[in-house]
Amino acid sequence: MLRIFFYLLIAYLPFQIALNPYPGVDLMSGRILILALFFYWLWILRMASVRSGEKSLNGRKFLNFQSIFLLIFLFFVLLSLTRAEELFWGIRKTFVFFSIFPLAFLTIEILNNFEKTSPVRDSDNRESLKEKQISNGVKKTIKILVFSALPIALIGIFQFFAQFIFIPGLVTNFWEKWLAPVFYGRAFGSLVTADSSWLIELGGNFYFRAISLFPDPHTFAFYLGLIMPLAVALLFLAKENRKLLFAICFLLFVALLLTFSRGAYFAMLITLIFFAFLFIIKHRAFRVPKKYKLLLAACCLLFAACFLIPFSPVSQCFYSAFDFSRHSNVERINVWKDALNSIGSHPWLGVGIGNFPKVQDPWAKYHSPINAHSVYLDIAAETGIFALWSWLVLFIGTIFGLLRNTLIYTDKKTDLHRWRVISWGLAGSLVWFSSHAAVETPIYNSTILAILMVILGLSATIIQKSKIKNQNDI
Repeated sequence: MLRIFFYLLIAYLPFQIALNPYPGVDLMSGRILILALFFYWLWILRMASVRSGEKSLNGRKFLNFQSIFLLIFLFFVLLSLTRAEELFWGIRKTFVFFSIFPLAFLTIEILNNFEKTSPVRDSDNRESLKEKQISNGVKKTIKILVFSALPIALIGIFQFFAQFIFIPGLVTNFWEKWLAPVFYGRAFGSLVTADSSWLIELGGNFYFRAISLFPDPHTFAFYLGLIMPLAVALLFLAKENRKLLFAICFLLFVALLLTFSRGAYFAMLITLIFFAFLFIIKHRAFRVPKKYKLLLAACCLLFAACFLIPFSPVSQCFYSAFDFSRHSNVERINVWKDALNSIGSHPWLGVGIGNFPKVQDPWAKYHSPINAHSVYLDIAAETGIFALWSWLVLFIGTIFGLLRNTLIYTDKKTDLHRWRVISWGLAGSLVWFSSHAAVETPIYNSTILAILMVILGLSATIIQKSKIKNQNDI
């Protein structure tokens, strides 16, 4: 039952609606569901302990590399509250982490400890069966993430092209009036619509960028970036339904282009370089029929064409990031300078979680859209360099762990191929997120942070099983 609830939760994450318990307070429903499932899990553990008469739950590995550094990060976040000028702002931001980070622990424990196994006398066969069941659980979780992204991508594509079908402004007004209060919350929705980044100027005309159910195109692009490498991994693993998976990959790619997010284009380029490096050193692992290799090559050429063809909308948007005479670029550089100055003045604990807007504007409100426009600068400015260190070690260590334990696999006749491809897909998602995070700050979006926790939980499971497999092989 717990596993079913878990699957339903991660399928619901991109569609979650906002609740308004008090005027001016928005609460994403996914955060409540995560905590409810987390406490239900703790209750199950407690009842199991009572029935077995044990004071501790032996065999359950609550701590691993990912969970330890998440806890270290939370510790420095709490310490930063001592420096917060607006303590209530900091507490509200801290609750975002405390209500979503448990999803990483849930993912790890559900995949490792709640899979029913058939009674097998041979311990080796029992371990092999458990490993296969965990592998199936990981793959099913990734499938749910990928297939739930399909309608989100279709909504974004339809929303973009609808502006060319209906009366100009009608689609934008519909999103402002009907969707923003439901999916963003009344207070935050009003802020988003009053100061949005929904429109882009191309050739003297303004166009409504693809945002789907997200508050802005950059957050939507973050979501697509987390999912696309997983979709590609499923495509490489699939023995059937390859056409459907290829269609999903293509639609996610189209939706991403229509966000016109320069940070997302940069992250896509970095991730492609990452996969190209893997292909060079481990090309035999990419076992795909020739016709699908041709399709993938065609997609790569399409991607290159979008950026190389002069005066195309995508290339204009991408290369405008290097135009330092543009007002948006100048403003972003100024914000980065202010963030660096703030870090220099308060290096150890920052100015307090959620308090960077006060550095920029003493009259700023809680829902002010002011941020450092970089996850790394934002973390360092608000919570200090030690929190940033724990965040960087978490991501670098996880990516390195996913690669270190899979690049040595050479046996194609076993399930090691499946572990390897899934590991590379997860590593690709983390590389994409890390690259895009250099120029945007999405960690306070409940959907993005929750899916990131699921990916970290999946990565922890894969890394642990890879280590065990390596030790057994040795």
